[in-house]
Amino acid sequence: MAMTRVGLALTGAALLLAACSGKGGGGGAGGGGGPDTNISIADLPHVKPGYWQRVDTSNGGAPVTSHFCATGEAVDLGAVAKNCSTFTLKRSLSGELTTDATCASGQVTSTAHMTISGDFNSSYTSDAQVTVTIAGKPPQSFTSHAVTTYVGACPAGNAADNGT
Repeated sequence: MAMTRVGLALTGAALLLAACSGKGGGGGAGGGGGPDTNISIADLPHVKPGYWQRVDTSNGGAPVTSHFCATGEAVDLGAVAKNCSTFTLKRSLSGELTTDATCASGQVTSTAHMTISGDFNSSYTSDAQVTVTIAGKPPQSFTSHAVTTYVGACPAGNAADNGT
């Protein structure tokens, strides 16, 4: 499937948000569990420093494994949010993070919904649904399910990139 620039940006946002750890190691397992609290980009947690493994299954396809080293810096979604007419971030009482966005660039519109849950220190799970519409063409949708596991210290020579 041909991905557009906005679709790739939303996918990148999903990867960045999925690389979050809970503030102070907080958070919780499971979804929901009470009223959601709106948070801002500035409230996003920092990525736990170290080496992470991500196993992603997109559209029910074969799993794809990737690795990244995180620096411990806060996640920056400001560049993604600037082209979005709506961009909400929420945290549930159980610690689950949710983002919803509608973004446009030229004749391309994308909508995305993503949830992330887990202990955010040793592992977490993210699920995303993205629909990309190009003027004059039918919408294209894809889903992503990923399980990310903390492996340990970054191997020597690996540049930290916070999952981008």
